Amino acid sequence: MGQPETAAAASAVAKQYFGLYSAGQFTAAYGLLTQSARRAVSESTWVAVHRGCPSQSAGLAYEVKDATRTGNTVIVTVSLTGVASGPASESEALTYSGGRWRFVLNDLSMYEHGSVKADLAAAKAAGYCARS
Repeated sequence: MGQPETAAAASAVAKQYFGLYSAGQFTAAYGLLTQSARRAVSESTWVAVHRGCPSQSAGLAYEVKDATRTGNTVIVTVSLTGVASGPASESEALTYSGGRWRFVLNDLSMYEHGSVKADLAAAKAAGYCARS
């Protein structure tokens, strides 16, 4: 059964993705990525990198709003909520394919270092990981 091809449905998938990601449920979040992202990064690499490099936003809530649809793509505005978050927001894309909305990864460079160990080292050096 497919999802409706609407901005509201895409927004719901974005909320689901960010909720799973924030809760550290990386395997489930991986399943919401586009097919091209899943071809580029294996599930085991994705999960290992995100477990080894918790985001600075780990545990914070995300607010997803302003879903705008153009063709088979929806752009949503995402911001962190809560005391530790800043006022900044980002635009994220979802695309509709095969009857489902999928989250588009903007940057796959964090996963292109040849091994999980090298990916983690690069992510830490770039400041992507929360400070311990």
